[in-house]
Amino acid sequence: MAEQKCNAQQERFVDEYMEDFNGKQAAIRAGYSARSAGPMASKLLTLPHIQAALKARRDKAAAKFELSRDAVLDEYAKMAFADPRNFFREDGTLKRVTELDERTAAALAHFEVLEEFAGSGEDRMQVGYTTKIKWADKKAALDSICRVMGWNQDKLQHDASNPLLELLKQIGGSGFKPVGAGQPERDDQ
Repeated sequence: MAEQKCNAQQERFVDEYMEDFNGKQAAIRAGYSARSAGPMASKLLTLPHIQAALKARRDKAAAKFELSRDAVLDEYAKMAFADPRNFFREDGTLKRVTELDERTAAALAHFEVLEEFAGSGEDRMQVGYTTKIKWADKKAALDSICRVMGWNQDKLQHDASNPLLELLKQIGGSGFKPVGAGQPERDDQ
């Protein structure tokens, strides 16, 4: 069986999807009806040839920027396991950015130096400065590591197109109720 290729509109959808990963908006920008863009995007994203085209685009981008799962995990790890004490010298003063080791510098999210002045006009003079730092969000980095590693898959995902789930929905009026099928449980039963 010959592998199916994307038509022009599907190619445009793939291009648009790679811009912001918003399926509905990508479908609209690719010329699909705004009314049916959401369901159409869902359908397109399940088609093997669309998935293959998206994978090819992701692989091309990864090769261009020399990205790998290991490199991404390494950067997340630098943020997730950053030790705030590494931003300071032993005497408690803040290190300059050039003094930070590679792992600590990778966790630096924001650095700002504010000069402080007193007086005005010719009497104006610098009296000090304030340095502000902000390091990366550890929880977000840890969550990202879990997502990349697949460690956050603690909930079973139910696919509405699953024939067994559809059958269970049809017999929902009986005493047998599928758990986790989107129907809230009631205590009065």
